[in-house]
Amino acid sequence: NLSTKLTHTSDELKECTLKLSQSISEAEATQKQLEKAKEMMDQKDNSIQELMEMTITLKKKIHELSAQAGDYKSKMVQYETQLKKADATVNASDNKSNMLNEEISSLQMELSRVTEILDLE
Repeated sequence: NLSTKLTHTSDELKECTLKLSQSISEAEATQKQLEKAKEMMDQKDNSIQELMEMTITLKKKIHELSAQAGDYKSKMVQYETQLKKADATVNASDNKSNMLNEEISSLQMELSRVTEILDLE
């Protein structure tokens, strides 16, 4: 009877040992999966950090470019104003030139008449 109990207990112990070994193997496999998952998380964290740094750099660059665009726009407005002034000056000069040409034409006609009169005499 005792021998049967010992055999039965021994069988249970073997079964428990086998289950414990399987549990240990599963725990080790789970541990490896956790380590891989942690490694992947670390890589993703690094990637996220790099992306955040790149985003900050891009925002700074966008701010700089926006400021430059403002400067260029201001200069364009200045140049447009200068161009309008130059156009006005050219137009005034053209008007004056036209008036002078008309006056020259008038004087040439007057000279021609005077010359004709002198030729007749």
